[in-house]
Amino acid sequence: MKEINTQQEIKFRQWQNEFCKILSSKEFLPVHRTVKSYLGRPWKKYARTVYLQSYISGTVDPEGWMPWRGSFALETLYYA
Repeated sequence: MKEINTQQEIKFRQWQNEFCKILSSKEFLPVHRTVKSYLGRPWKKYARTVYLQSYISGTVDPEGWMPWRGSFALETLYYA
């Protein structure tokens, strides 16, 4: 993780994940159709998270991200 300062002096933390496999545990497989599973949710107003060239199992909800506290940071976050 690295901290970045933009021209507007906005500080945020950036996560970059590359060449990884995201799989569920054996215990989760039997219930994955009844419980949604996400990669994460924004913790800060300018959150940035990117998965590059990675395998994401079908047990992760296609939306990928769950909102945190209603609409908090939905206009300023970037998750890909």
